[in-house]
Amino acid sequence: MAKVDVKQLQGAHRAALRMSAMGMRGNDIAAFLGMSPSRVSIVKNSILGKHKLEDLCERADEEAIDVMGRIREMAPKALEVLNGLLEDTMLDARVQKDVAFGLLDRAGFSAVHKNVNVNAPVTPEYIEELKKRAQQEGMVVTSETPQDDEP
Repeated sequence: MAKVDVKQLQGAHRAALRMSAMGMRGNDIAAFLGMSPSRVSIVKNSILGKHKLEDLCERADEEAIDVMGRIREMAPKALEVLNGLLEDTMLDARVQKDVAFGLLDRAGFSAVHKNVNVNAPVTPEYIEELKKRAQQEGMVVTSETPQDDEP
């Protein structure tokens, strides 16, 4: 019978519970930790495992709430910085444009994306016309290759 290091086993159980609290699936946890999926399930569903998992989830929720609060506190300063970028005449216009579009997008004023589907037959003549237009626009470079007219 193989020897089992109790401290390592307990550490693996805690790791399995942490991974579960982060949203990982049992099979993925098992593969990552080198455990069987049934062992991960037993750990998660044990009384101690359920309590630990609940505690981990509560702490994660509290940390998320703290981060959200810090972001809210920093938001006015971030807006000042963005406003400064928009008003900076020495800044590249493309950077200013990106800042402006980012602000508009986050404010709910993003560009309308419209998809239009056209069902039309594509003939060989139409394809040749497209090729010619692409060549005229410099989008396609053709090479001269000799072709045999023999079958």
